[in-house]
Amino acid sequence: MQPIVAVKHPGMFDPAEWLKEGDGLFASARELRALWQVRRRALKRRLRAQPPVRMAPREWQRLEGMPRASLLLLGYAVEMYLKSGLTAVYRGCRPAMFERDLRRVYGHDLGKIAHEIDYPGARAQRSDFRALRQAVLFDARYPIAPVAGQSFHDQVNRRTARMWDRRGFARLCRLAREVRAHASRIDRDPDTPASLYRADFDDGGYLAFRSGGGLSPRITLRLGPTGHEGGDSPAYERLRRLACDAHPQIAAHWDRAAKRYDGDDKTVAIGRHEDPAPQSGDGES
Repeated sequence: MQPIVAVKHPGMFDPAEWLKEGDGLFASARELRALWQVRRRALKRRLRAQPPVRMAPREWQRLEGMPRASLLLLGYAVEMYLKSGLTAVYRGCRPAMFERDLRRVYGHDLGKIAHEIDYPGARAQRSDFRALRQAVLFDARYPIAPVAGQSFHDQVNRRTARMWDRRGFARLCRLAREVRAHASRIDRDPDTPASLYRADFDDGGYLAFRSGGGLSPRITLRLGPTGHEGGDSPAYERLRRLACDAHPQIAAHWDRAAKRYDGDDKTVAIGRHEDPAPQSGDGES
């Protein structure tokens, strides 16, 4: 039997490890933000003193950098919680497929992962997921890229306002808690039990099927070297028959399930009317 993504596997294949990483990042983000609030209030008192107390450049750099760092940590925490749920989506699949898709399909696209793990607020809170993604990719990491026709000073002020927004940070912290609660319930809620099926083919391919557990049905297929015809992607009808013949439940779920083909170098969607297309994301950076 081939290695598979399973609950008992350690490290990145264990959803609890992702939650643990996220918890550490989340706690660090909140503690750094609280410390920044203390120092910010102290600065205000110094500036109101008579005569005002001047602040050294190093002190200002620290005051300016702490909210950006706290938002970066918060964005990574939410990403860890989301990817904890993603391990359940890939249960029964090849570890190599999971590792590849983490980088190539999802990367830091938090909204895409939220949709993939059926987070209830994926649509309503998509602007918050975009804001965290923007912080992780650019705002909290790199200098501002000047935009032609816009005042650079105004760009700096807008970014500072986003980084320093107290209510916005509190809202994103609530989002982190909600995402964590959703991810931790996947496959662990007795009211929505998971149904998992795995079959290994003689030529080295496999079929992984899951339904329930708080996630939409998903079917993953891979054929071994003898299963290909001239190296082309397997035809839709052939994959459908292969999957439906393997387990009676699959036929009932086939039309509405997410269907993926685990190729040698990419994951492709299995579709009836068009050739499988690669799934794309930000990629890791």
